[in-house]
Amino acid sequence: MTRFKGILFDKDGTLFEFETLWHDIMGKLFKRLSERYGVTSEQLGALKAYSGYGEEAFEKESPSQYLSTHELTRAWGDILFPGKPGIASELMALFEEVALEAAEQVQLLEGVSEILEFLKARGYALGIATADTWGSTYKGLKQSGILDYFDYVGVDDGVTRPKPHPEHALKFSRRVGIELKEMLIVGDSFNDFKFAQNAGVPFVGIQARYNDFEKMEDEALFVIHKVEELKGVLEKL
Repeated sequence: MTRFKGILFDKDGTLFEFETLWHDIMGKLFKRLSERYGVTSEQLGALKAYSGYGEEAFEKESPSQYLSTHELTRAWGDILFPGKPGIASELMALFEEVALEAAEQVQLLEGVSEILEFLKARGYALGIATADTWGSTYKGLKQSGILDYFDYVGVDDGVTRPKPHPEHALKFSRRVGIELKEMLIVGDSFNDFKFAQNAGVPFVGIQARYNDFEKMEDEALFVIHKVEELKGVLEKL
């Protein structure tokens, strides 16, 4: 019998398709910045370089993949409008506007519904720790029909310290009444790996084109290619 009682998942790239959706979101954000704020092509170039946004895809382990929405919009404000009062809040609102629109197009990755049903039926507590805000996260989970599987949904609320700080892991453990040693963290980025390390929780990594698993494969408990393989992992523990 496995000692694990709870599993804390990353969201995008782990449960939901990440790259196509978020590349489109970022493209729309850059367009609206140009239209509403008169941001120049040179400024957009600096923003894209900082964000790890290529014209076809994201760079490996790009800030767009792992920074919280608050962190990203603060950095954007400093790049585009240094010293302008209130700009981070304005950019945050714009980001949320576009993300909420895109939440209607979220796509679950292969096998996600089935593995969540499998885990819930066997009594596992389930949680999410994401860098996204509550509005877009809630809408995406509701739209895809998986919201009710989760006992904890940890988001970028502007209060909880974002990954890789372990606060979401601590909140999940308290919410469901388990110890950190009874948890697994499942994610698709080096930031998720550091989050697990900082929490002292075993990590199961999902390998993808846009991450760098050479940095973590020796220390991850398991490396898998899609979340449905988690069933086989748990059978080995």
